[in-house]
Amino acid sequence: MKNRGIAFWLLIVITFIGLGAAGRIVMKRAAYERANRTVQIAVDLPSLASLLPPGVDPASVTGRLKQIGITTYGVYEFKGKELLTNHDILAYRTWPEALASVGMKDPGNMVLTLQGRWLSPLVPNYLNAYFGADSCEPGGVCRIPDIGLTLETLTFGLHGAGIDGAIAPRFFNTAFENELTIKMKMAALDRLKPSVIVFDGETALGFPELLKVTAGEIWRRPGWSVGLVDMVEQDGVKKLAWMLPGRVIPVHSIPEKEIGKNPPAKALIRYQRAVKERGIRFLYVRLYTERFGKTGDEALEENIKYLEDLVKGLTDDGFIIGTAEPLQPFISKPVTRAACVAGAVAFAGLLLFIGFGFPGWLSLLGALGAFAVVFAFPQSGAAAGMAYKYVIKLTALGTACVVPGMSVAALFIVGRRLSETEYKPGAGEAAARWAGACALTLAGGIFTAAMLSQREYFLRMEVFSGVKIAFLMPLMLVFFVYLRETGEKLGEFFNSPLRYIEVAIGLVAVAGLAVYLIRSGNQSTPATAMTDQESALRTGLESMFYARPRFKEFLIGHPALLLVGLLPLGRKKYVGLLLILVGVIGQVSLFNSFCHLHTPIVMTYIRSVVGIMLGLVIGLGLRMAGTVVLELFPKKSA
Repeated sequence: MKNRGIAFWLLIVITFIGLGAAGRIVMKRAAYERANRTVQIAVDLPSLASLLPPGVDPASVTGRLKQIGITTYGVYEFKGKELLTNHDILAYRTWPEALASVGMKDPGNMVLTLQGRWLSPLVPNYLNAYFGADSCEPGGVCRIPDIGLTLETLTFGLHGAGIDGAIAPRFFNTAFENELTIKMKMAALDRLKPSVIVFDGETALGFPELLKVTAGEIWRRPGWSVGLVDMVEQDGVKKLAWMLPGRVIPVHSIPEKEIGKNPPAKALIRYQRAVKERGIRFLYVRLYTERFGKTGDEALEENIKYLEDLVKGLTDDGFIIGTAEPLQPFISKPVTRAACVAGAVAFAGLLLFIGFGFPGWLSLLGALGAFAVVFAFPQSGAAAGMAYKYVIKLTALGTACVVPGMSVAALFIVGRRLSETEYKPGAGEAAARWAGACALTLAGGIFTAAMLSQREYFLRMEVFSGVKIAFLMPLMLVFFVYLRETGEKLGEFFNSPLRYIEVAIGLVAVAGLAVYLIRSGNQSTPATAMTDQESALRTGLESMFYARPRFKEFLIGHPALLLVGLLPLGRKKYVGLLLILVGVIGQVSLFNSFCHLHTPIVMTYIRSVVGIMLGLVIGLGLRMAGTVVLELFPKKSA
C-alpha cells in the first residue's frame, strides 16, 4: 500500500459524512414505504361472469365481495370476434369480380351488416372513426377495407354498464387507432369512478405513434392512473408512465395462459409476495373458471373463498384493502443526496487505494465533482437533468463493481505476504474478516440504495443499470489483486501446471459462473425461471423468516469465506483462490439486494441479516466438518 497522504484521510472523512447522509435517506425511505400500505384488488369481470350459475343475481355476488373490500372489476372492450361469434355483426368478403358485376364501387371491401339493434350508434360510430366518416350507411350496412381476420381485433367500447363498483378499463390497442378513436375510448372514463387503466394485450393504447394523445386524455381526467404491470413487458407503457408523473400504480396479475400452472394456493403466495416484496399495490385477479366436475354453485363458492383468503393473507401481513394511490415523489435535500454520492465515490476510491494503490487525489477529485453535479443540477430538466441522472447511475454502478470484491480483497488478500508464505487463518480470524467484509459490503449497499431512492426506481420505470458487469467485475478485481499480492504475472498464471483436483474444481467453477451470470439481472426470462423444487424451497424459507434469504449468500458465498484457512491461500495455491472467489459471489449478492429498489428497504435489511446469520451457522458447521476430515486424512509429506 502506498503511503497515506492528506487525500487518504479526506476520503475517509467524506466517506463517513456520506454514510451518515445515506443513512438519513434510507431511514426516510423506510417511513415513506410504511405509509403506503393500501392494496386494491380488481376481479376480472369476464371470469366472474362465467362462474355465475343461472338465476344467481350478480349484485348478490358483488355485494359479498364488497363486504371483504373488493369493489373493482376489470372490464374489457367489445371486440369484433365477440360480435361476429354472436352474429351481432355479419361480415361478407366480396371479390372484385362479384362487386363489378352488380355495379358496386371500390371493389375489395368488406360489407358488414349490423344485426343487433343495441349496436347502433356504438359500432357505426367506431367504424366511421376507424375507416372514415362515410363507412356506415343508415340501415346498418357498413363498407370497410378488406382487413381479413384483423376485423376480429377491432374494439367498440367498454362492457360493464351498471356494475356496482369501480372499473379497471382494459383498453386494447388495435392496428387502426387514430386520435379520434382514442378520444372516443377515453370518453367512457367520464362516466366511471376514477380507477386504474390496465391495458389489454402487448401494447399501450396509442403505441407507437399516438402515446401523447393517450397521455393527454388520461391527464385531463383527474384520479385516473396507468397500471404498470409487473413482470410483463407491454410496449409503450413505461414511456406513457414517464408522460404521466404521479399517475402510475404498479400492478401484478397472473396471465390467463398461466392460470392452469398456478393453483389457488400457489397463486395466493404469488400475490402476497408481489405486494410484500415488490411494492405492488394493485392486484388484478383472474378467477378459476374450470369446474372439474363441480356444480356452478360449488365453483363460485370456491372462488369467493379464494378471494377471501387473499384478503386475509394481505391483512395479516399488515396491509389495508382499499383504493390504491399513486406514489408521491420521494424527496431528499440536494445537499444530503450529493453528500451520499460523494461518499460512495470516496468509499470506492479508498478500497481501490488499499488494493491497487490507486491515487487518492483522483478519487478525491471524483468525489468533489460528483458532489458538485448532484448538488447544483436539478433532478429534472434537459441537459442538467441528464447530468444529474447519469452521475448517480455511474456512481451506483462503480460502487457495485468495486465494493463487494475489494471488501474481500482488503481483508483476505492485501497485506498477507502471499508471495512469501501461505495464509491460513484460524476459524476465529476467518469469521472476523468475513464479518468485516460483510460490513463493508453493507455500507456500499446502503450508499447505492440511498443514491437510487427515487419514485421512478420504486416503480421500476428506472432500474439499476449494468447488472451483469456488476456481477463479473468484483471477481476480476479480486483476481488481479491476488496476482499483485503474489507477484504472479497473468501469463505465468495461465501457464502454470494444474493438478487434476484443480482442473475438476475449475470446471465446476466455470459452470457455476455461467449459471451465476445467467440467473442475475432485473428481468425475468425463461433462463432465470424457477423450477418447482426451487419455488417450494423459497416458499418454505418465506414461511420461516419474514424475508427469504438469498441462496447465493447463505449456502455459497458466506460459507466459502468462512472456510478460508482450511485450504491455504498463497502463490500458486489456486484452490484457496477459488474459495475467495466463491466468497465474493456472496458479497455481490448481498450488495445486489440493495439494488432492487422496488423491494422495501426494511425487507432488504432483514433478508441480508438473516442470510448472514444462516451463512455463519452453515459456514462454521462446514469448517468444523472440514477440520475433522483433514485430521482423519492428513496430507502425506513429500
